[in-house]
Amino acid sequence: DGVCRKEMISTSRTYDVLVRLFKLHPSNKKIQKTSLLTLRNVSTESSITPILLNRGFLPLVVSAMSAFPNDVDIQESSCIVLRNLGSLNSEAAVEICSEEGINFIVKAMQNLSDCTPTQRASCGALWACIHDSDVNCRIAVSLGAIDAVICLVLVHPSDVFILENAIMILESLSSFKEYVKQIVDAGG
Repeated sequence: DGVCRKEMISTSRTYDVLVRLFKLHPSNKKIQKTSLLTLRNVSTESSITPILLNRGFLPLVVSAMSAFPNDVDIQESSCIVLRNLGSLNSEAAVEICSEEGINFIVKAMQNLSDCTPTQRASCGALWACIHDSDVNCRIAVSLGAIDAVICLVLVHPSDVFILENAIMILESLSSFKEYVKQIVDAGG
């Protein structure tokens, strides 16, 4: 299985096929889900991140999030892909913002707040995008990230992964004096 996986991620044809699937079937939920699961698996490799960025996968992921805002599987896989890319590559974190990735991460937090796996993924994705970028922090706040994160803490008070990521997000945002009051007012 490991040999097959290494062969798959080292072949550029794999990425061509995956891009084609995303583009040819944007409204086919099953194809989008399967393509995102594949992308989710290969996005864990740091050596693959530049390939994924160069092949234009970020707009395709964001497009899937936009097309299926209430599908927990698509939102979870998309957030995991964004988390993987954003945490492995600072350029990816910037590009995620320019492709409206933060917007759809926050929307996943807001729309699917009771779905624990999606919230774990969205918290991880948001933190990966903002932790090294003042600009991305400001974008996240402008899109309602503070209220969304506080809501997740209230809805999932015993989920350690969500709580840890929520604390890291709020810590990053609280480094801006202008956001401390907003965090406190939101219940943080």
